[in-house]
Amino acid sequence: MSLLKLNFQTSAKTYWNQTFSEDATLNEMVKQLEETGKYQPNQNEYVLMYDDQVLTNRDQTLKELSVKNDDHFNLVDKKHYNSDKVLKLFVEKLDTQDTPIIFENLKHYQTIRSLIKEISALINVDASKLAIVYSGKRLNEYRTLSNSALCQGETLKLLILK
Repeated sequence: MSLLKLNFQTSAKTYWNQTFSEDATLNEMVKQLEETGKYQPNQNEYVLMYDDQVLTNRDQTLKELSVKNDDHFNLVDKKHYNSDKVLKLFVEKLDTQDTPIIFENLKHYQTIRSLIKEISALINVDASKLAIVYSGKRLNEYRTLSNSALCQGETLKLLILK
């Protein structure tokens, strides 16, 4: 039995790490999260997400989900998850005059990583070689769009790494 240090973030911009057995079910993980006092909503008030997917089968173990040490989970408030509100963002390559890529239907709970994957598919560059820069700072790929303080109509810069 192996222990996994996992990273968590909420819609309210709360971040923390916590350790779990790889054999823990999602139900057991949620119970431990609530016992720590860092996150105490009613189970029906949030959506548990991993790798930008909603986790609905709470009887699965972390091992069955192929969760690895240092992976990231998002606890998204259901009112944000169920909202029809979308973000329109522009992404342009750093130091070029290319026409920006327009994303018109991004959800606030999506991660920067999911945006990078979409860009990767469009420009045919491996996602591991891409980074997003906003206001001169490289954005953490595990943060959600809303936790990255992105607003409607913002222009982001795309950095292609060597």
